[in-house]
Amino acid sequence: MRPSFIAATFLALASTAVATFDQACPLLYALLPDIHKGKCNCVLGLKTVPLNAGCTAVIKKGILGIPYCQSTCTSHPQPSGHYGKSKRNQPILGPDGTLQRCPSAMTACPIDPPPALNGDRSTATISLNEPYKCVTPSEDLYNCGGCTSTGRGVSCVDIPGVLGTSCTEGKCIIYTCKKGYTLSLNDKGEQKCTRKSPRRV
Repeated sequence: MRPSFIAATFLALASTAVATFDQACPLLYALLPDIHKGKCNCVLGLKTVPLNAGCTAVIKKGILGIPYCQSTCTSHPQPSGHYGKSKRNQPILGPDGTLQRCPSAMTACPIDPPPALNGDRSTATISLNEPYKCVTPSEDLYNCGGCTSTGRGVSCVDIPGVLGTSCTEGKCIIYTCKKGYTLSLNDKGEQKCTRKSPRRV
């Protein structure tokens, strides 16, 4: 399904409710309030699925009285080291017998930014005793393209002016912008939300 079709679908719904791309929903699904049933659902086109495990959402109203969903998720990746001794945090042996921090296709990201970066986080590495979490940079909304704590990735939800977004193939895809912003492209052909210029009277 093309992003342009998805964006058009949710823009059509914007007059009655605000649809947002949220961690409570699977990839590409938007969190949308069902006013008649008084609950929030994850919606993609005409398909509706339940919220992700460990997530809840309540319907709220914005400044203009337009309903939207506010979610809370409690099931996050567990850090390693002294934060816990869960079996899923135990060392993993690779095919060659060496220790691996995370399962295949996942990346180990520090929980907190490394202390001695000197302004260059792109060359930061994780020490053996430093707590970390395993993420999938190709689709992780908060570590898209790499670890945000080391400066190699981007948190799509923290892009200025963004309302609806997802991480696809390690790049942030913007579907909608907040009020007062418009979707555009920068000099590199990357999407961004630009603040609208005030109208002259």
